[in-house]
Amino acid sequence: MWHERKGKVDVGLFLFIGCLAGGLALFFLAKNDSLLFLSMALLSLSFILGLIGSYNFFFSPRHKLRKIIQQMERNRTVSSIDTLKSEYNEAYMLYMKVSEASKQNFYGRVMKAREQVEELLKARKKVEFLLEKATMGSMEEWKKNFNELTKVWEQLPQKEKEMLLPKFMLVKEQVESGRG
Repeated sequence: MWHERKGKVDVGLFLFIGCLAGGLALFFLAKNDSLLFLSMALLSLSFILGLIGSYNFFFSPRHKLRKIIQQMERNRTVSSIDTLKSEYNEAYMLYMKVSEASKQNFYGRVMKAREQVEELLKARKKVEFLLEKATMGSMEEWKKNFNELTKVWEQLPQKEKEMLLPKFMLVKEQVESGRG
C-alpha cells in the first residue's frame, strides 16, 4: 500500500514539474498565439496540480497527526490533563486514519503520548487522594502523607497545580501548624 501511495506522489510530482517546465519553455519560445495558449494551459495545469498536492500534504491525517503530537510534546508541562487527554484522543483518531507505513512511523510517539497521559491521570488521582488523606491520623502520618503529596505534586502540569493549589496550600498550612 505504501508503494502505491509513493508511486502516486512520484507521478503527481513528475506531472507538476513536467507541466511547469513545458509551460515555461513554450511561454518563452512561443512564436504564435496557439503556442502561447498551450503554454498558459500547461502553466494553469501545473498550478492546479501544485494546489492539489499542497492540499493533500497539509491537510492529510499524517500531517495533522505530526502537528498534534508536536503540540502535545510542547504543552505537556503546561496544559491541563484534560486538554492533553483530548489531544491524545484526537491524535489516536488520526493515527487510525493513516497508512500502515505511517502507523509504523508514528507508533512509538503515539504510545509515548498515551503513557504520559496515563501517568498524569494517575498522578492527579493520587494527589486528590492524598489531599483528602493528608490530615487524617496522627501527626506523623500527616507529615508522611504530605511528603508523599509533594513528591507526586511535582509530576503534575502547571494548569493542574493551579487548579489544586488552594487545597494544597490549606493542607500544607494544616500540616505545618499541626492542626486538622
